[in-house]
Amino acid sequence: MKKRIFLVTLALVAILAAWVAWAIFGPSTAFRGTKYNLYIRTGMRFDQLQDSLAADTVLLHPGLFRWIASKMDYPQNMRAGKYEIRRGMSLISILRMIKNGRQTPVNLVVIKLRTREDLASLVGRKLECDSLAFLQWLSNPDSLKEFNLDSNTVMTAVFPDTYTYFWNSSPGRIFRKLFAAHKSFWTDQRIRQARTLGLTPAKAYILASIVEEETGKKEDKGKIADWTFPWVCGNCTEPKYKTLVN
Repeated sequence: MKKRIFLVTLALVAILAAWVAWAIFGPSTAFRGTKYNLYIRTGMRFDQLQDSLAADTVLLHPGLFRWIASKMDYPQNMRAGKYEIRRGMSLISILRMIKNGRQTPVNLVVIKLRTREDLASLVGRKLECDSLAFLQWLSNPDSLKEFNLDSNTVMTAVFPDTYTYFWNSSPGRIFRKLFAAHKSFWTDQRIRQARTLGLTPAKAYILASIVEEETGKKEDKGKIADWTFPWVCGNCTEPKYKTLVN
């Protein structure tokens, strides 16, 4: 009798252990889509993270997630960011990803932005950084001093392109990548070409921005620049103008 009880108990323990192993290492997501974007804000507490996951029914076993997280010391080591949870991921994979800070990059697509407010609004929609905080950074002389810019010229350093960031990037980190593209574009050769037209990089950018507002057709840009700014272009050829706007 005792042997039978022992065997039954052993079988139940084995079944429970197998279930726990499956719950930890097997598929543990509950959402229907192919992926779920988890946003962990700077300063977020673990209980707030749990509430967010529960509200969107992300996990099959929230209690087990909490238990494993505590064993991994995750509540004391949370990292802000955007994390892509794919359907079918295990609890252990999810926790390793967010504990190690393996974020999903965010693309910031800059097309036509005329003002600091436009740029700040775009950043606020795509990244954690609040639009007002970023606008204040763009308007702060101390922030712009290292770039030799001020609040009137800062937008001349923002080139249309696709920039990749981590979601929780700071205002300074965001702008440094924008400025790096600006520096990369303005090679010594381009600076010399602008000077032969009586332009600084900032003035060339402003001229190009005005022309871009007037037309989207590349074949017309040189003509519009020539008509609008004859004192700059003279009889500009298309290749010379492309150097300044492309």
